[in-house]
Amino acid sequence: QALRGLVLACTSSAFGRPDADWQQAFLRERLAPLDAGLGMPALARRLVAAMVAPDAAPQAVQAAVDVMQRVPEATYRAALQAIVGFDRRASLGAIGVPVLCLSAEHDRTAPPDVMARMAQRLPSGRHHCVPAAGHLVSVEKPEAFCRAVAGFLDDAFPAG
Repeated sequence: QALRGLVLACTSSAFGRPDADWQQAFLRERLAPLDAGLGMPALARRLVAAMVAPDAAPQAVQAAVDVMQRVPEATYRAALQAIVGFDRRASLGAIGVPVLCLSAEHDRTAPPDVMARMAQRLPSGRHHCVPAAGHLVSVEKPEAFCRAVAGFLDDAFPAG
């Protein structure tokens, strides 16, 4: 077996129904700066500010903006369109390896309660929420993120 474990960080098993009004509003909101010709740098500044925790370190915010603004616009648009059709809820029960569902306290995109429910639907799922972090938890709180992942690996795959 190639896969022995899985970490799902700040995500969900589905993005709703493609015909849902909220989903279409989400897409419009995310694409509006690009459609207005503002480009990825302006989008990155707006989006990152809305995704991080209220007290995120300025260095972490800037690091996330620096990375996001380099994403090609076509790639970003394609990723958003891919989200529309994403639904793996029916597959959760078939994942037969230990899974850590890692969430962040201030994540509005993949809230902790959503991640906790996903962990409950997994045969070997567990949930961990990083406090004082938003959707970009690995950038905002890298030490806490790494501790959570390392703890999961130690528990799921004890040495010896």
